[in-house]
Amino acid sequence: MITYLKNLFLRLKKNELIRVGSSTSAANALKMGVGIIVQKFIAVQLGPSGIAMIAQFQNYLSITTSLATGGIGQGIVKYVSEFRANKSEYKKYVSNAVYVSLFCSLFVAAVQYIFIQRISEQLFKTSEYTSILMVFGITIFLFALNNVFISLLNGFGQIKDYVVSNILRSVIHLIMTTFLIWKLGLEGALWSLSVIQSIVCIITGYFIIRSKWFEIEIFFNGLDWKVIKKLLAFSLVTFSTMIFSPYTDIEIRNLIIGQLGIEQAGLYDALVRLSRTYFTIITMSLSVYYVPKLSSINDPKLIRKELINTSKIVFPIIFVILLFIYLLSDFIFTVLYS
Repeated sequence: MITYLKNLFLRLKKNELIRVGSSTSAANALKMGVGIIVQKFIAVQLGPSGIAMIAQFQNYLSITTSLATGGIGQGIVKYVSEFRANKSEYKKYVSNAVYVSLFCSLFVAAVQYIFIQRISEQLFKTSEYTSILMVFGITIFLFALNNVFISLLNGFGQIKDYVVSNILRSVIHLIMTTFLIWKLGLEGALWSLSVIQSIVCIITGYFIIRSKWFEIEIFFNGLDWKVIKKLLAFSLVTFSTMIFSPYTDIEIRNLIIGQLGIEQAGLYDALVRLSRTYFTIITMSLSVYYVPKLSSINDPKLIRKELINTSKIVFPIIFVILLFIYLLSDFIFTVLYS
């Protein structure tokens, strides 16, 4: 038994997924910790109705940010990872990713401006927060550009920079959100969500500039429609998860508000948020590891082997997390939202 455990430990120690997971664990743990603190603060300061309104805006941000990037994040990671040893190739994908994000951001901002009153009433049941939506529309390109930068760090294998940027984002999120909620209540929380990614974009941009591959000319390499077509091929998959899922959440929440009231919608969202939070460590580690890894493999047999090896690690971890949450669900929910 001891020999088996020793061999298992040695295999896990050498496994690249575990290595990447451990590299991102600090960022994951901090992100989850910040999320717990902020959720607790929101629950105490704003109550279930505040949780519901903030969730509405977060879902809307998820939809618009995905549209603003054209849904090409995973495409950036794939092709940059695949061609990072070939400068003439990867610079095509870098520059055209920026062009796609710029065009999509301008389009989304224009549509939001035209329907801003209707969007505000649909999300918040009032037009009181149109100024927040207006500022978000002005800065939406920075949201999209930050996502492009994050994908580039991932694609070029700059795991340390990727982790540090996520840690700094979590710290800024904690400070800004708690301060603005303390000063402005619900409006402060919405303001924080609408501008935080723009601030984080500056930090992520710093890591991009200090990268070995960075040259300002890379971002202005000229349009290449073949490259754009390849990047946009990833949009359908992204849109199916990053747009339809949050849109469904918004509609369900609106239905609950209409039938049972905003307080019940807040309680519903608190439960849903709890069930999603504990998968953060696994999903983030996989996103950092899996797409670059599979992009570098061309042999179907090696891809199958990689999938099997990863499943042997991921499924037991998921089972342990589910069991832990199930046994302590009442305690966790009470601590977070009471």
